[in-house]
Amino acid sequence: MAIVAAIAAIVISHLLGTSFFVSLGLGIAFAVIGLGLVIWLLARMGKHLPSDPDAPTTGGSHIEAPNARRREATQPTFTEKVRNARVIIDYTDANKEQTQRTIDVQTFDFYVNRDGITIITDLHAYCELRNDVRQFKYRRIGEAFDAETGETIPNLGAWLWSHRAR
Repeated sequence: MAIVAAIAAIVISHLLGTSFFVSLGLGIAFAVIGLGLVIWLLARMGKHLPSDPDAPTTGGSHIEAPNARRREATQPTFTEKVRNARVIIDYTDANKEQTQRTIDVQTFDFYVNRDGITIITDLHAYCELRNDVRQFKYRRIGEAFDAETGETIPNLGAWLWSHRAR
C-alpha cells in the first residue's frame, strides 16, 4: 500500500509540479474520499440486496400456515423484512394463556424443509398490547385478521410472504 501511495505521489508531483510531500498528502486525501464514496455506494446498494445471500428467494412450493404441532427448528433459519403487515392474531403464550394481539410485523424467521415447504418459525413485531417489540412463536398463532380490513387471513405465512420488503 505504501508503495502505491509513493508511486501516486511521484506521478502527482510530476504532473502538478508540486513537492513529493504535498503530492503525497493530496494522494492520501483522494484515497480517503474515494474510500468514503465506495462505502457510501455499497451501503446504498445494500438496501436492495437480501440480508442473507444464501436465503431462498421464493417461498418454496407451499408456505405452511401456523401449526401447533410443529416443533422448534433444528436447522438454520433466514430472516425476511416485512412492510405494511399489521395484523390481529389470536395468540397462546408459553403459559397457555390466550390473548388477542394487534401486531405490526417487522420481520419473520423461516426455513425451507426438504419437501420444499416454507416453515415460518418466529415473528418479530411491535405489539400494541405491550407497547414494545416482541417475538411471537408462529406455531402459537391461532386465527389471524388483517388489522386494516378485518378480513380473516387464511394462511398468515403466505400473507406475510406477499408483504416482504423487496
